[in-house]
Amino acid sequence: MLYFNKNIKTIVRQPQNSYLKIFDPKINYEYSQGINETGLSILELLAKENNPNSIIEKLSNKYHEDKYSVEQKVNKFIILLKKTCFLNENVRYFPQVIGTTKYFTPDYITLELTKKCLLNCSHCYLDKTEKIEISEKKIHKILDDLISIKVSTIQLTGGEPMLYPQIEYVIDTLVNNGIKVLITTSGFYPPEKEDYILGLISKIQKNHGFVQVSLDGLKDTHNSIRKNRSCFERTINVIQKLVKMNIEVHTAMCVQKINFSEVEAVTALVQTLGVKLHRISNIIEEGNATKEILVNTEELIKVINHFSQQYSTKKFVVSNSEYSSKIISNRKSPNCGCGTLMLTISSNLDVYPCTLNRTSMFNLNKIKLIEGLTKYGKKFYNIKAPSRDDCNNCRYLHECLGCLTQGILHSKMKECVWQK
Repeated sequence: MLYFNKNIKTIVRQPQNSYLKIFDPKINYEYSQGINETGLSILELLAKENNPNSIIEKLSNKYHEDKYSVEQKVNKFIILLKKTCFLNENVRYFPQVIGTTKYFTPDYITLELTKKCLLNCSHCYLDKTEKIEISEKKIHKILDDLISIKVSTIQLTGGEPMLYPQIEYVIDTLVNNGIKVLITTSGFYPPEKEDYILGLISKIQKNHGFVQVSLDGLKDTHNSIRKNRSCFERTINVIQKLVKMNIEVHTAMCVQKINFSEVEAVTALVQTLGVKLHRISNIIEEGNATKEILVNTEELIKVINHFSQQYSTKKFVVSNSEYSSKIISNRKSPNCGCGTLMLTISSNLDVYPCTLNRTSMFNLNKIKLIEGLTKYGKKFYNIKAPSRDDCNNCRYLHECLGCLTQGILHSKMKECVWQK
């Protein structure tokens, strides 16, 4: 009998480009491996505890092919699975088979629980003029729906998600249903609530979750960007406490002109704090962010790649394009999965293709989640992301490469080849 290795977490059936979800414990990330229809059929039968002979028999009947031809394909595929350490003959384990051919099952959901925040950052992409948050009734329904379709990873963000009134219920519900939880936070909380909040964050360790804390410069710069004089010290203190609690901590630096010169200093600082991964990224012209504060993306990419090589170790990673390519899916889809494999649910219940692409696909006040996925979930699937082949001579290539959101933002320009 053949069994799966435990690094194979899920077999995901989709309308197109089904895939395996594979967990790499070395970097605490799940990545995806695309599979064709025949491979999916074999894996589904293996997951239902069929032996190779039974699989050959069933596939021969399904595809109306002679057994010898099917046997060759099945055996070849099984040999490949063994070579890639996906199968074994000793330890009994079978992954879940999820998804449907009716709609794309999102793999990664970002929940913008609230627009409320104690800070007013100069680069925040949200319009926070209205302090909207998801109601208690709606969050119960949303979580029930996400659990029912087997979403594997949910990012909690805001505003400041840890100030959301139902945050304890949200974390407990997700963790208890085996969902990996990521929390994106400023690390700046009311002092009287800090210990309580840190206790809630500690719960996400159960399913390999982690917390990402924003750190946008050294003391004066960070405080200036966040518009709060005590923000830096309190954020550093929170990072230190989280690390001491053995919670996996990532940091994120949003680069703009005011903090560009401090990229290396911040990288060195968070490494000494015990942070596992440091993400350096550009900002986009949304919300508070204006063109005047943006930096040149091509120049920033060079800086990121340089510091990634200089500072990354086995225990600390500076995320760059090469690192990201290892953890982004290998599903052979025409784009990053924006609008199909990843979705954002905003505090007013608009469903967006991703956090930075504010093109509403549907609204959960007007339509149920599964109905919306079925009706509108394929809207972005066949849009090919900007690539070197199509956009090689464009001055914005470094900003748009592989990203539908940046492509859409820059497509408004007359010279955009991708839009044409």
